[in-house]
Amino acid sequence: FQQFRDDHEKRDFVSSGTAAGVATAFGAPIGGVLFSLEEGCSFWNQALTWRCFVCALTATFTVNLLLSSYDWLTTDGPHDTTLLSNPGLVSFGAMTGQYRVYELPLFGVMGAVGGVLGALWNFLNIRLTMLRRRYVTGPPRRFAEPLFVAFLVSLVMYLLVALLGECQPLPAVVPEGDKADTFTSAGAKAYCATGEYNPMGVYFWSGIEDTIKHLFHTKGVDVYEPNLLVYFVAFFLLMCITYGIAVPSGLFLPTICCGAAYGKLVGELLLSWGWDVNPQTYALMGSAAMLGGIMRMTISLTVILLETTNNVNLGMPIMLTILIAKWTGDLFNIGIYDMHIELKHIPLLEWEPEKNLLVLTADDVMARHVHTLPMRPKVEAVVQTLRQTRHGCYPVVDEHGVLLGTILRRHLLRLLHDNAWANTLSHYELVELLDEGEDEILELAAVQANLSETLDLSLYANTAPFTFGPAAPVPRIFATFRSMGLRHLFILDDERVVV
Repeated sequence: FQQFRDDHEKRDFVSSGTAAGVATAFGAPIGGVLFSLEEGCSFWNQALTWRCFVCALTATFTVNLLLSSYDWLTTDGPHDTTLLSNPGLVSFGAMTGQYRVYELPLFGVMGAVGGVLGALWNFLNIRLTMLRRRYVTGPPRRFAEPLFVAFLVSLVMYLLVALLGECQPLPAVVPEGDKADTFTSAGAKAYCATGEYNPMGVYFWSGIEDTIKHLFHTKGVDVYEPNLLVYFVAFFLLMCITYGIAVPSGLFLPTICCGAAYGKLVGELLLSWGWDVNPQTYALMGSAAMLGGIMRMTISLTVILLETTNNVNLGMPIMLTILIAKWTGDLFNIGIYDMHIELKHIPLLEWEPEKNLLVLTADDVMARHVHTLPMRPKVEAVVQTLRQTRHGCYPVVDEHGVLLGTILRRHLLRLLHDNAWANTLSHYELVELLDEGEDEILELAAVQANLSETLDLSLYANTAPFTFGPAAPVPRIFATFRSMGLRHLFILDDERVVV
């Protein structure tokens, strides 16, 4: 697969994988594509759109086939072995909730509150992450931290169920949307007599997917609002502590669950005050508000929630809630993904340049004293340049500093590795992945023994790179980086000398 080894194809694979991951998790292929577009890449084009879409649909079909096959094998009695009915790993069930026009402002207020809560959560989590980077270092500590967090979460959940849970009579029939054992499991009956159940046990000791379904769909059960408040606050704080430990823990489901508790609490309070509302719809809006407040995405979150709940009627309130949550949260800080990207110094371009860049030119932001290579450098000069710098690309110039082309760092390493001073490499050999580390290549006996040899870079240099002048506006350079998928750009003066 030599044709997939260049940087452009690698980025497309990452974007397609992001879309496939979201699609298979929630059974939302369109939402997966939009998630990849909105958050998972710096460069986008029409070809990448259909690649991500085909990848997301194929992944969804594959998961559906595997899960449905498992159902065929584990189901007793006659059943249809050709029916595919599991499009995603997580299902919240179809929402049948409706809303009235006068409720839209209430959803907007919920979105604003969700934006504030999301900004607070992001602030707390990023501060905790910075402490982790400082103190939780080395394998022993990184291994011990998840064990401590697991113990802390278990202890808090146990104490809250034991100390604050209030038993209530079991419902006569299982409410619509709940599993048969929702109110009869060991967790639900914790510290309660026969014929009673503990709502705190239902919230804390059920699986997170079952808890979300319970909050989204349960009808005909009296809800004790303080229980929901305690669950929301505890889950909010525990989610903040858990996200960032050295385990592959996600953020989508915990945020949806936390938001559902917040929204269900609002809906139940309105219902107790005499408003004719559907608390299940408010649970969904609460999830949308928390997602928008923490992640600050709009289109993809709206579509994912619509695909997982299968109710287009709720599209407008979901979009309104998420937008207001994002706008409110942006007044305080940026989204949690962007925070962690900045903290780890990952080079990801946003959609638009920051406001302080709009009035700047290339001369204001460019790096000076550029390291260059001649078209026919000695092996010793190449080795010395690679050791002294960490740049990914170098300009190739003549004796007057005029730009003749560019050469990538990994291509230089490949040339040294394959003794290019003695033979000519093909394009596929040039882009082939290296097994050895960079230091190992520079210390190869063949390299050290031929430091006086000459490399002819004219056979491998890119002789038509993108360039700008020092007076070029930064927004134009930014747009060029995004639209053309660039990683390097050189600034030349009027005589085409690299400055």
